[in-house]
Amino acid sequence: MEKDLAHKHGKLKQFPKFTHWKPEGSQLSSDLHFSILEGLQPNAVAYQHHVLEAKQHSRSYLYISTQHPSKRPTIVFYSPPSKSSSDTTSSTLSFGIIIKIYQHSFAQKVLMWAVVNFYKNPKFVPGCGLWCADDSFGTTAPVLLSHLSHPLMTAVDEKFKIWFLDAYC
Repeated sequence: MEKDLAHKHGKLKQFPKFTHWKPEGSQLSSDLHFSILEGLQPNAVAYQHHVLEAKQHSRSYLYISTQHPSKRPTIVFYSPPSKSSSDTTSSTLSFGIIIKIYQHSFAQKVLMWAVVNFYKNPKFVPGCGLWCADDSFGTTAPVLLSHLSHPLMTAVDEKFKIWFLDAYC
């Protein structure tokens, strides 16, 4: 779109030539995914903690990364956007711990990202109404901070299972 507008206004010669140019507004690219996981882009800022306002509850949530020198990192859940808002199943729900928090400019917007290390195989236990997972990790991925749940309270039992005590889905 920017290229078309530049052409219409006779500014195509001034338009910068990028070798791997993509229109803005596309989904998370693999380059951005790599840059968030592996290091900082020149316009990214890392945070040890970040406050996010939760409008519907009119309170703020404090998210803490593993980079913080003294506080415990935040455990959260993430449910990827689905076609149906009532389609929240164990296959789409992921629980994890926040590794890093970034502010990154992308598509002419300033966005807050969290790199989350997700627990393996979370399960819902109908008998007690709680979610649990083995206390081991699987994948690590960047997620928009606004798409994460409130910080969760957890407990670990003698079988090294982590229980998510206030995960309301």
